[in-house]
Amino acid sequence: MALCGLISSVGIYCLTQAYRVAPASTVAPFEYIMIGWAVLWGYVFWGDVPGPSTVIGVATTVGAGVYVLHHQARAQRERRREGRPAAG
Repeated sequence: MALCGLISSVGIYCLTQAYRVAPASTVAPFEYIMIGWAVLWGYVFWGDVPGPSTVIGVATTVGAGVYVLHHQARAQRERRREGRPAAG
């Protein structure tokens, strides 16, 4: 349990530092990896098979994050072409 607490503390510290040095819109999509780990560990440790509602919820959440990331990258490329500085 102590090792789990230590690993979690290091992970949260790294996540906090990522939010400190990068825009939230850049860091947030990486948090979606935690959804995959949660589903994997639920299956490995407890034999919990994700139901259809879980799969739909995960797909919707990840899809929205990927869409926002793609949209922001495209907007940033357009700003560069127009010679305007990037926001944020």
